[in-house]
Amino acid sequence: MITITFRDRDPMAIDTAVWPVIAYGDGGSYDAEITYHIRIRRRADGDMIVSATVEEAGQNTLRSGEYVSASGHVEGAVSRVAEDLGIPFHVGNECLYIFRNRPLV
Repeated sequence: MITITFRDRDPMAIDTAVWPVIAYGDGGSYDAEITYHIRIRRRADGDMIVSATVEEAGQNTLRSGEYVSASGHVEGAVSRVAEDLGIPFHVGNECLYIFRNRPLV
């Protein structure tokens, strides 16, 4: 179980086996003091969670997330959570590239 912090709703504990990661993007600053992570998780019914973290060495971890219904727009959610935390554009693009090019199961 992990807890997802959302930008527009209360935090939610999820079972990672029920919400597996289907796409991700990672990056960091040149001095490795800051790391960026974006994850897209999907449940069997098609609903998705986009979550992002910014970890600063020796400081608090910043978090944002967005719940996306099965008929929702995941690309917009990735952009919004990345913008919330100041995550570089290429990290979101990496996540969306993997999302768009994943095998369909």
